[in-house]
Amino acid sequence: LAPKTLIKLLDLLDEENLDTTLESLCNQLHQSFSKENRFKVGTILLLQLQHIDLLPKQVQRIIALTLLFDLYKGEPLASTPFASVFVQILKQENTNNENSKLANHTGHIPLLSQCEKNLLVNLLGYNHKDIMKKTPHQIMDELSFVSV
Repeated sequence: LAPKTLIKLLDLLDEENLDTTLESLCNQLHQSFSKENRFKVGTILLLQLQHIDLLPKQVQRIIALTLLFDLYKGEPLASTPFASVFVQILKQENTNNENSKLANHTGHIPLLSQCEKNLLVNLLGYNHKDIMKKTPHQIMDELSFVSV
């Protein structure tokens, strides 16, 4: 992606979007990036999720995860290029400490908080539309201590 275009993506991930609905952020994403660039945008989001220092705040990771999920909305999940990432993230719950150490290295599945995993479960589930109407702030408040 061109630097000017990349700045648009970074603006969406800004922690100041704490009180902007996920739906609004996703709409901005689809307005800013063409269908041809979806895979590039998704790859950048995944790389950022893999490196906690690039997205140090939970609000940023919540937005990134939602944008990554929403890139291919309207298409069957199984046919999207990032479906396996979502499966691997959710499979991680039962790994032992040895495997979770590996998850922090480049190229591995992002290590997410319980809140972020709960968000992913909700995005994949039947309340997708309800979750999209919430802000990252509401997501953190509602899903941080819930076990889905």
